[in-house]
Amino acid sequence: MIIIKTNYGFKVYILDNECVVEYPDLKVVGTGETFEEAFEEALKSKKAYLKYLSDNHFPIPKPSSFDKSEEDVSGKVTLRMSKSTHRTAILCAQEENVSLNSYLNEAIINHNAKKIESYAVREIINMAMNYKTTYIESLKDVSKDNPSEGVKA
Repeated sequence: MIIIKTNYGFKVYILDNECVVEYPDLKVVGTGETFEEAFEEALKSKKAYLKYLSDNHFPIPKPSSFDKSEEDVSGKVTLRMSKSTHRTAILCAQEENVSLNSYLNEAIINHNAKKIESYAVREIINMAMNYKTTYIESLKDVSKDNPSEGVKA
């Protein structure tokens, strides 16, 4: 038996009263009434899929985050900024009673969190629009099948 250790990223969606956990690199999903249920189902599907690939000697997909793993980065960055930005950052760090390094690190974390939140909101809106379009199309299909009855919502 081959043990495959990979770190695949997952996405979480909330649709109506259902939670969906997706492993995009593997095209695997799990659903449930709670995050825990959806995650457990997705994890089982992920393990089963990877075992199937391994057992049948198919290539194992590389996680999209593989190239950006923590093993590949040092955590050190050299940053150049204008003198006025530098001065303002120093003053803000002093006001918060933290080092400049801690202040800049926290600023980057907050900025990244806003970006990720923005992507998540956009993804949820896209899913809602796709759901609405699919729903409207299904109503059209029903009305074609039973034109005399019409569609009741």
